[in-house]
Parts: sequence; C-alpha cells; structure tokens
Amino acid sequence: MLIKKFKRYFILSLLFPVVSSISVGFIPLIRINCYGGVRLSTYAIGGIFWFGVIFEQVFFWKANFLRKQIEKQLIKKKGFICSNNHVGIISFFQNNEAKICDGILFIFIVLTIIFYFIKIKNEQVIISCVAILFLSINFHCFFNGKNYKCLKMYLKNVKDKEKNENG
Repeated sequence: MLIKKFKRYFILSLLFPVVSSISVGFIPLIRINCYGGVRLSTYAIGGIFWFGVIFEQVFFWKANFLRKQIEKQLIKKKGFICSNNHVGIISFFQNNEAKICDGILFIFIVLTIIFYFIKIKNEQVIISCVAILFLSINFHCFFNGKNYKCLKMYLKNVKDKEKNENG
C-alpha cells in the first residue's frame, strides 16, 4: 500500500539528519597531525555527514512523490486535500511537533548568536550548538511541511474511521 511506503520513507528521511547531526558533533575529535596530514577520521566524519544529507534528500523526495500519488487517489475518492499549505521552510508552528522543533530552533539560533558575540572558546560547546541547530532546522522543515501534514491527516482519518466502525 502506498501509505505504508510513504510513512516508511518519511521516517527514514527523519533519521538521516540525525546521522549527519551526530557526525557534526564528532568534529572536535578530528586533529591534524604534526606534519599537516589528516587522519582517516576526518574523511569518515565528512563521509558520514554527506551520507546522511544525501539519503535524507533521497527518502524525502521518495516520500514527496508518494504523497502526491496518494493525494491524487484520495482527491478522486473523497476530495481529501492535504498539501494546500506552504513549504516547511517558511511555515512555523503548524502542529504540536513543529512547535517543539521551532522552539528549539529559535533557542539555538539565539544561543549561536550569543556564543558568537561573547567569543566562547570551548569548541565542543559551539559545535554541539551547531549540530543541534542543524538538526532543528531539518526537523522544522519536516514537521511544518506538506508531507507531515498529509501523513498526520491521513492517520487521523484512519483513526476516526476505525472509531466510527467500532463505536
């Protein structure tokens, strides 16, 4: 069924930014040796980051494609429309999950700006802040976006339908 594939791709597209964000958190472990060479860990961390970013997009695009197919089928059957809102990057506080992610996003934007102006010397604090900021930007886009809205509306309709049949 399309909705199961859509849900799977959407969840996978949520997991890969976590991988990229964790790899950003490992940046302080990279050290240049005394001869100016870099360790294998430098390439591994960079590779893991880009692996996460690329596969996030691949699964996001697959989920988006399936959402459009599901919408076409549901519009024909019931007039079910779930994507007449803005894209996730320019939408804020669309649902409870988005409110949490947007709150975290704003907190870490402010923290990053504060850390920049007070010139914090601890690179682990700054990199952790950037890693969480990266993740919160991704989650902001996902939870405010059309794919999540469609998934949430579809699951709500399924619950309501089961409730009406059983109750």
